[in-house]
Amino acid sequence: MGSEAKNKAPLQGGGASENTGKTMDHVVTQEDLDNNHELGDNGVKLGDTIQIPVKDDTEGSPVENSGEKPEWVNELLASNQAVIDSNNAVVEAVKVFEDKASDIVNEVIATAKNSAANPNVSQSAPVVKLPEIDSDATYIVAKGKTFEDKENPGRYFSAGDDVTDLDNERLKNLLSQGIIVVAEETEGE
Repeated sequence: MGSEAKNKAPLQGGGASENTGKTMDHVVTQEDLDNNHELGDNGVKLGDTIQIPVKDDTEGSPVENSGEKPEWVNELLASNQAVIDSNNAVVEAVKVFEDKASDIVNEVIATAKNSAANPNVSQSAPVVKLPEIDSDATYIVAKGKTFEDKENPGRYFSAGDDVTDLDNERLKNLLSQGIIVVAEETEGE
């Protein structure tokens, strides 16, 4: 494919004023065929390699040769630089995380090794100590609180209700959460 087209004279490009006599290989695309019917008329097919003239760098528009870039190029470069800066910031953040993470991981490993080496160290979850219940006290629902009776679903206790008759474990749990209080604590409020 394209061997017969490769040796043909240049089929694409500008007039003699742009032609420096230099050519380069170009693989023909569908866009080339659509935009230059001369190619198809000369038997060139999609994928053929043809010679195209190389434009003289000393000719062209003043903008092309003045060293100035069109505004869209500057905007594209600025946008690309912003992406590069953002990526660099992410890389730095990852490096900091890696440094900190390795410290934390090393600390956890050291703690685990110490725990394994010392059988006297408790490895169970901490136990929450519930408050003691005074059998002589009266317990009521705290101001602004409400809760449902576990024994009678649908029955709710509201602020000020006496709940002293609930079982001790339930009272301890509710007291530790601040849902109930000792009645004397609320007098005078």
